[in-house]
Amino acid sequence: MSIVGVIPARYASSRFEGKPLADIFGKPMVQHVYERACHAETLDEVIVATDDRRIYDAVIGFGGNVQMTGECATGTERVARVAERLTCDIVVNIQGDEPLLEPAQLDLMICPFMEARLQSAPTSARARLQSAPTSARARARLQSAPTRPEPVGAVYNRAQSIEAISRPEPVGAVSNSAQDIQVTTLKQRIDTVADYRDVNIVKVVTNLRGDALYFSRAPMPGKINETALQEFPVYRHVGLYAYRRKQLLAFTKWDSTPYEKAEGLEQLRFLEHGVPIHVVETEIPLIGVDVPADLARVKQILSHE
Repeated sequence: MSIVGVIPARYASSRFEGKPLADIFGKPMVQHVYERACHAETLDEVIVATDDRRIYDAVIGFGGNVQMTGECATGTERVARVAERLTCDIVVNIQGDEPLLEPAQLDLMICPFMEARLQSAPTSARARLQSAPTSARARARLQSAPTRPEPVGAVYNRAQSIEAISRPEPVGAVSNSAQDIQVTTLKQRIDTVADYRDVNIVKVVTNLRGDALYFSRAPMPGKINETALQEFPVYRHVGLYAYRRKQLLAFTKWDSTPYEKAEGLEQLRFLEHGVPIHVVETEIPLIGVDVPADLARVKQILSHE
């Protein structure tokens, strides 16, 4: 299984122009992200995708891998433009404004794809897959990962997609026979009511298999107070994604969907087309840089690493 990480990097940000080149202890921000991504156990290659010559030159300057894409409406579209030129199986979308990215978060998103591949293989082939050129540490994380519970009342076979059993193939979707893992992302537990109510924090709810039911900026689920927050799982979405390459390319050919437009969340396009997004929990916060003031916090954290 070939896995490539792509870092979309845009110079003309409305809130922070030139953000990928912002200096953090003598390195541009995009270099911090690139170097951390390169430490992920599961990635075979990392590529910066940009439409700006200044970013291109900076990446070349620190010895990184970079491709020009031309103008793109979104970061996902920019990642897809690079994916069109690749022959890999999985593409990982790594935000270029996350200089505190932990490589283990990327590996965590890849584990469901690896698990699906192992479960769909004949018994005689599993040993070969487990010894394939994926690092020992990544395989150990996969093998020790908790098994997802069987959904109550559902007909479910781990070697066969529930998609094929229970509902017709969504138009334009790319199917996978191994648990139908097409897209993965991350979530983190919300521990304050303020964050639960914050419309700038995207919330996600999942089914018993860990597949997303919905993403929203609104408080979700229900009305939660401090006591209920400790009892019921409430999660924020962590904006990293891994896709099967063919599914990513299909996504970019679809028009925007109603709930995607209403929420301003493009991942809802997958759900509205019937493509599941598997959500993996992480305990590691992802602290991004949206405006220049965020740099001070990032520098403070990095100074203590």
